[in-house]
Amino acid sequence: MRIACKTYRQIAAELGYASEQQAYEVVREEMAKAVREPVATLREQELQRLNVMLGALWANIEAGNQGAIQTGLRVMERRAKLLGMDAPIDYRVVREEAQRLADELGLDRKEVMAEAEAIIRSSGGA
Repeated sequence: MRIACKTYRQIAAELGYASEQQAYEVVREEMAKAVREPVATLREQELQRLNVMLGALWANIEAGNQGAIQTGLRVMERRAKLLGMDAPIDYRVVREEAQRLADELGLDRKEVMAEAEAIIRSSGGA
Protein backbone atom coordinates (compact mmCIF):
# COMPACT_ATOMS: atom_id res chain seq x y z
CA MET A 1 0.00 0.00 0.00
CA ARG A 2 2.95 2.33 0.63
CA ILE A 3 4.22 1.52 -2.83
CA ALA A 4 0.83 2.69 -4.08
CA CYS A 5 1.43 5.98 -2.17
CA LYS A 6 -1.08 5.31 0.58
CA THR A 7 -0.48 7.28 3.79
CA TYR A 8 -0.03 5.52 7.11
CA ARG A 9 -3.41 6.94 8.12
CA GLN A 10 -5.04 5.35 5.05
CA ILE A 11 -3.26 2.05 5.68
CA ALA A 12 -4.38 2.03 9.32
CA ALA A 13 -7.97 2.77 8.34
CA GLU A 14 -8.14 0.22 5.51
CA LEU A 15 -6.48 -2.60 7.47
CA GLY A 16 -8.01 -1.85 10.85
CA TYR A 17 -4.90 -0.83 12.77
CA ALA A 18 -5.44 1.24 15.91
CA SER A 19 -3.09 4.04 14.86
CA GLU A 20 -0.86 5.45 12.15
CA GLN A 21 2.10 4.42 14.33
CA GLN A 22 0.99 0.80 14.34
CA ALA A 23 0.57 0.89 10.54
CA TYR A 24 4.04 2.47 10.24
CA GLU A 25 5.63 -0.29 12.33
CA VAL A 26 3.95 -3.05 10.30
CA VAL A 27 4.99 -1.43 7.02
CA ARG A 28 8.57 -0.99 8.27
CA GLU A 29 8.75 -4.66 9.26
CA GLU A 30 7.39 -5.78 5.89
CA MET A 31 9.74 -3.46 3.99
CA ALA A 32 12.68 -4.92 5.93
CA LYS A 33 11.63 -8.38 4.75
CA ALA A 34 11.36 -7.15 1.17
CA VAL A 35 14.92 -5.86 1.24
CA ARG A 36 16.06 -9.44 1.83
CA GLU A 37 14.22 -10.67 -1.24
CA PRO A 38 16.40 -11.84 -4.12
CA VAL A 39 17.30 -9.08 -6.57
CA ALA A 40 15.71 -11.07 -9.41
CA THR A 41 12.38 -11.06 -7.57
CA LEU A 42 12.55 -7.33 -6.90
CA ARG A 43 13.53 -6.67 -10.52
CA GLU A 44 10.55 -8.70 -11.75
CA GLN A 45 8.20 -6.77 -9.46
CA GLU A 46 9.59 -3.50 -10.79
CA LEU A 47 9.14 -4.71 -14.37
CA GLN A 48 5.53 -5.61 -13.61
CA ARG A 49 4.93 -2.10 -12.24
CA LEU A 50 6.47 -0.60 -15.36
CA ASN A 51 4.21 -2.81 -17.52
CA VAL A 52 1.16 -1.56 -15.63
CA MET A 53 2.27 2.05 -16.12
CA LEU A 54 2.91 1.60 -19.83
CA GLY A 55 -0.37 -0.26 -20.25
CA ALA A 56 -2.26 2.58 -18.60
CA LEU A 57 -0.67 5.04 -21.03
CA TRP A 58 -0.97 2.96 -24.19
CA ALA A 59 -4.34 4.14 -25.52
CA ASN A 60 -3.23 7.76 -25.16
CA ILE A 61 0.11 6.95 -26.80
CA GLU A 62 -1.68 5.39 -29.78
CA ALA A 63 -3.95 8.44 -29.95
CA GLY A 64 -0.85 10.63 -30.32
CA ASN A 65 -1.03 12.35 -26.94
CA GLN A 66 2.40 13.97 -26.65
CA GLY A 67 2.42 13.95 -22.83
CA ALA A 68 1.61 10.24 -22.78
CA ILE A 69 4.27 9.58 -25.40
CA GLN A 70 6.91 11.40 -23.35
CA THR A 71 5.87 9.59 -20.17
CA GLY A 72 5.86 6.27 -22.02
CA LEU A 73 9.37 6.94 -23.26
CA ARG A 74 10.52 7.57 -19.69
CA VAL A 75 8.94 4.28 -18.59
CA MET A 76 10.70 2.51 -21.45
CA GLU A 77 14.01 4.18 -20.57
CA ARG A 78 13.62 2.98 -16.98
CA ARG A 79 12.93 -0.57 -18.22
CA ALA A 80 15.99 -0.50 -20.48
CA LYS A 81 18.14 0.76 -17.62
CA LEU A 82 16.77 -1.85 -15.19
CA LEU A 83 17.48 -4.64 -17.67
CA GLY A 84 20.86 -3.28 -18.78
CA MET A 85 19.64 -3.07 -22.38
CA ASP A 86 21.47 0.13 -23.27
CA ALA A 87 25.03 -0.39 -24.42
CA PRO A 88 27.58 1.76 -22.60
CA ILE A 89 28.98 4.68 -24.56
CA ASP A 90 32.61 4.29 -25.57
CA TYR A 91 33.85 7.83 -24.95
CA ARG A 92 37.18 6.99 -26.58
CA VAL A 93 35.31 6.57 -29.87
CA VAL A 94 33.41 9.83 -29.27
CA ARG A 95 36.70 11.69 -28.75
CA GLU A 96 38.26 10.15 -31.85
CA GLU A 97 35.23 11.09 -33.93
CA ALA A 98 35.31 14.67 -32.64
CA GLN A 99 38.96 14.94 -33.63
CA ARG A 100 38.28 13.46 -37.06
CA LEU A 101 35.40 15.85 -37.69
CA ALA A 102 37.45 18.85 -36.53
CA ASP A 103 40.21 17.92 -38.97
CA GLU A 104 37.78 17.15 -41.80
CA LEU A 105 35.92 20.45 -41.39
CA GLY A 106 39.02 22.50 -40.75
CA LEU A 107 37.93 23.55 -37.28
CA ASP A 108 40.19 24.40 -34.37
CA ARG A 109 40.88 20.99 -32.84
CA LYS A 110 41.36 22.38 -29.30
CA GLU A 111 38.01 24.20 -29.37
CA VAL A 112 36.17 21.18 -30.75
CA MET A 113 37.75 18.87 -28.17
CA ALA A 114 36.96 21.30 -25.34
CA GLU A 115 33.34 21.34 -26.45
CA ALA A 116 33.26 17.55 -26.82
CA GLU A 117 34.71 17.12 -23.31
CA ALA A 118 32.11 19.52 -21.88
CA ILE A 119 29.32 17.49 -23.51
CA ILE A 120 30.81 14.23 -22.24
CA ARG A 121 31.07 15.61 -18.68
CA SER A 122 27.50 16.97 -18.77
CA SER A 123 26.22 13.52 -19.79
CA GLY A 124 27.97 11.90 -16.85
CA GLY A 125 30.64 10.30 -19.01
CA ALA A 126 34.28 9.87 -18.22
